[in-house]
Amino acid sequence: MANAQLTGALRHLRETHALAQASDAHLLERFTAGREEAAFAALVRRHGPMVLGVARRVLPTAQDAEDVFQASFLLLASKAASIRKRDAVGCWLHGVAHRLAVRTKAQGARRRAREREAADMRDTRSDSGAARRDLQAALDAALGELPEKYRAALVLCHLEGKTLREAALVLDCPAATVGTRVARGRKLLRERLTSHGLTLSSAGLAALLMTSAASAAAPAALVRSAVRAALAFAAGQPAAALCSARVAGLVEGGLRAMTPSKLKLATALLLMAGALTGAAAWARGGGAAGEGARPRAGAEEKKKVAAPAGAKAEAGDAVEVSGQVVGDDGKPFAGAKLFLLTSAVKNKGDRTEKATTGADGRFRFAVSAADRSRGARVVASAPGHGPDWGYLRNDDRIGEFTLKLVKDDVPITGLLLDLEGRPAAGATVAVAWFDQVDLAPWLADRTKNHLTTTRGASPLTLDGPASVTADKDGRFRLTGFGRDRIAHLFVRGAGLADTDIEVLTRAGLPGGLRVQSRAVYPPDLVLTVNPSKPIVGTVRDKKTGKPVAGIKVVCPGGTWGWPSATTDAAGRYRIEGAGKRKDYTLAAGGLPYFNSTKMDIADTAGLDPLAVDFDLERGVAVKGKVTDKATGRPVSGNVGYVALSDNPHLKDFTDLGKGQIFAVALGTIAADGSFVVVCPPGPGLLAVRADAADRYAVADLAGTKNASGRILHDSNAVVRIDPSEDDEKSRTRDVVLESASGVSGSVVGPDGKPVAGAYAAGLHAVWSFGRGAEKLETASFTAHAVGAKPRAVVFVHSEKKLAKVVKAGSGTPLDVRLEATGSLAGRVVGADGRPRAGLKVKTSYRYQELEAASAGGADSPGLPWELYFDYPAWDKILNREATTDKDGRFRLDGLVPGLKYDLAVRDGEATELSRESLSVESGKANDLGDLKAKTAPANDREE
Repeated sequence: MANAQLTGALRHLRETHALAQASDAHLLERFTAGREEAAFAALVRRHGPMVLGVARRVLPTAQDAEDVFQASFLLLASKAASIRKRDAVGCWLHGVAHRLAVRTKAQGARRRAREREAADMRDTRSDSGAARRDLQAALDAALGELPEKYRAALVLCHLEGKTLREAALVLDCPAATVGTRVARGRKLLRERLTSHGLTLSSAGLAALLMTSAASAAAPAALVRSAVRAALAFAAGQPAAALCSARVAGLVEGGLRAMTPSKLKLATALLLMAGALTGAAAWARGGGAAGEGARPRAGAEEKKKVAAPAGAKAEAGDAVEVSGQVVGDDGKPFAGAKLFLLTSAVKNKGDRTEKATTGADGRFRFAVSAADRSRGARVVASAPGHGPDWGYLRNDDRIGEFTLKLVKDDVPITGLLLDLEGRPAAGATVAVAWFDQVDLAPWLADRTKNHLTTTRGASPLTLDGPASVTADKDGRFRLTGFGRDRIAHLFVRGAGLADTDIEVLTRAGLPGGLRVQSRAVYPPDLVLTVNPSKPIVGTVRDKKTGKPVAGIKVVCPGGTWGWPSATTDAAGRYRIEGAGKRKDYTLAAGGLPYFNSTKMDIADTAGLDPLAVDFDLERGVAVKGKVTDKATGRPVSGNVGYVALSDNPHLKDFTDLGKGQIFAVALGTIAADGSFVVVCPPGPGLLAVRADAADRYAVADLAGTKNASGRILHDSNAVVRIDPSEDDEKSRTRDVVLESASGVSGSVVGPDGKPVAGAYAAGLHAVWSFGRGAEKLETASFTAHAVGAKPRAVVFVHSEKKLAKVVKAGSGTPLDVRLEATGSLAGRVVGADGRPRAGLKVKTSYRYQELEAASAGGADSPGLPWELYFDYPAWDKILNREATTDKDGRFRLDGLVPGLKYDLAVRDGEATELSRESLSVESGKANDLGDLKAKTAPANDREE
């Protein structure tokens, strides 16, 4: 008997070990084939920590997170047979868990938004607690926006802690390929976060990924409960009979919306409500520092009609702007005032009236090149009406504007109360910005988490007041928005937690509306404001222990404009305006000290002050000016710092480059061209990027080795520094930018006739995130800032199957004659020599050659950086996919001569074989002959 028991135990251990080593696809197959409990339990144990981590980063309570955990695995049991990418179940679960968590958070926020439930002391608009958790939630949302192959690699290697070799086994590709995907995915992830106002250094992103990783197994009881419920659910029992009503509701909603659109990254960024806006300093693994634009709910869209041909604005020229103002009835509006708002306009008194509309509603006025370079906005306004606006850009075609004024007959009238129901007299209500939004589709679906057609404007656009003070009864009134607008308001007051709200100027609103994670208030609102949690402490020099004055301390949280304070002569500070939370994040910084961040600071009882002290590391403040060499005028932009690999002082700084939240924005170039950055002593680089980057030459850094290994491809100038506290001269470094002329050209076909509609990569010397794949409207183009070192420019006309890769150099004409694209062809056979039908064959251009060419000389121009950073867009333009026919043959047309391609053959998601660095010739097919793939399983072979 004992031997039998031992044998059974050993068999169980072997089976358990075998399941633990099995692939996700194998476990799914065993579960779908025979509802095998052990196989599903292995999946829950394997991916449970990651799923629970995603839920905990979004949700405030353990119970909420466990509900999402259970619902996620019930959905997995229900959808197991239909999951396409069966070798990467973790990636699928990550997306499901995040969507369920965001939905749960929004539902909870709506429940708590009822002002009569004011006894709750928590800050309901910062329900996620500490900024750390908000940042990690934003990271999860950004991961969901990445292409699948990069997301899968990051989830496996970072969130699930697998090695490259282990991830390679899961993804069925070489470990080197996984490493490339992880590196590329991190860069794409960082750029996506940056585009929405969340600026992280490379090291900061790495630290955030590390702290987001699953660190502990899910509780055994939770695993057992999820497995039992999932098996019963897959067998046909209703969710309501197996779990709580909340979990059943999540499952039902998840099943209804299993395939629809992903939640926008902006959703998570508004959940964190402004964390990490503004600038970041460049350090060991640094990225660009500088004052970023304040993120808004929705993107600014240009409101224009088609521009007249040939009206392209040239730098240095004034252009004429014209258009018509109409009323909300569509008829011409006479007497409307036209203003031009730019970044130089700081208050309403600086606004300059440009024109007044006549009886036909038309207007016309000139705009200077200087104003165009400042992001000019054309604004129409009239008494009793809400304004309308459109945007100019420095390189846009200047066309006609049609601006529509709406009646301002829905004022915002509010009542502010504290938690005891007393009027919050003296509190300030300020307009942060307001939006136009297409309300018809939005109101049709109250559950939307994002606005689809949003155009934001600053309070300078308003005719009404931008800020008012609540009277003795706590009442306030704001006007000037116009009907059907969303006003984003800041509420601030002594003893009150900083509060941000959204108000929709429409009477009779239905309930349940929200902007992102926040409830939308009606125009006649009643708002109960939570009390402030005081935060106090002292800031000292880490080396000397002496107090430091003039240091800014901020408390990142659920509002734009974090509560902050500045230390006095004794190094003391006191922050008011922070809401009460379970835990806090604080950051401190100021010249000449590096920023320092503390996270997960536990709350104290009630409203007792929270005491947090800082010990800051002192660096060296390097100052200078950036000017234009030709004109001597200051140049706007940013200055960053990167340490060189031979800097011996890096080891002395424990906090440098650890992905901090930045209390003080350094590196932004002021109006007079001046800048300040904090650096360690010793050799390093200042990297300057102008806002108008296309006007200036690009820095050539061939052979330069910095400590981060970062390629400074986005700099107009890079200068070496070696600052020291003992040498004042070493702490000053002016930078002069040299203008670089552009080279014009035209695109023609093989017959010499002009060709419009080609995509071009490499026309801009410095890559800019968000530019995307640039399509030429005409046959003419300009390659900006072309220097002595040539660079590659890629032209592709996909519809005509024409392309050309050329080298653009100073003085080199760029009249481009497109050539016929090439093809790759071949036959895929199995190990037995028999043809393999139905396999997917896809090419991928080798963006890796950018890195190899970045340190090359004049004969190695590399590829345009757009192909590296805007891979999703260029993937559709440059790459091709085909399916092998019954004879195993394939042909991939439209490939660009001059580029190198990798080729992969897949059966579903499993890689059958791959070839690297393939090229094509114009008008020819490169026949690869027979490509030997893995032999298909016996039951998949043709008889």
